[in-house]
Amino acid sequence: MNVILITQSSSEHSITVGINDSDMLKAKAAVDSEFARRSTTSASSR
Repeated sequence: MNVILITQSSSEHSITVGINDSDMLKAKAAVDSEFARRSTTSASSR
């Protein structure tokens, strides 16, 4: 998967990533997996 573009606004709450259409499902699965992993890690460290 190739990342074509990454932009970030003045707030870290908004990050845009450009990818090829053919990589859409793979990219979504990777992002969802990472957010779930970090969410689980954050919850267990409280």
